[in-house]
Amino acid sequence: MKPAKPKAQTKVVTRPAKTGFELRGDNRVLLSAPEHEVILSGGADTGKTTAACIKVHLICLRCPGAQGAIVRKTKTSLRGTVLNTFNRIINNQGVAILGGEHPNRYIYPNGSMIWLGGMDDPDKVLSAERDFIYVNQTEE
Repeated sequence: MKPAKPKAQTKVVTRPAKTGFELRGDNRVLLSAPEHEVILSGGADTGKTTAACIKVHLICLRCPGAQGAIVRKTKTSLRGTVLNTFNRIINNQGVAILGGEHPNRYIYPNGSMIWLGGMDDPDKVLSAERDFIYVNQTEE
């Protein structure tokens, strides 16, 4: 009888490979937070957007077929901020970016999908079919 293989342990990533991002303070806790709703607060350049983008990316990697959305007040403001960070995090890991210069979706090799949009046109991204939604700059 062969001995049972040890179960793989989940590794919490606090510094994704090749990105150079370092999460500080409670932003590290977000990656393993079991809560269904989390609000990050803090000063500028403390890693809130980076932590949230890493969390979204990990959900898509670990949950094949996951359907999510990343939204901000306007889609235009989303492009200039969050998507710059998110693109550095996915770092060409086989994720397809649809929509050309103005992306509207990311599709992962495992079927996970992230829809992008602004709350100025919520019908484009929100529905009952989303497993998660990341709202950037909720105070807007």
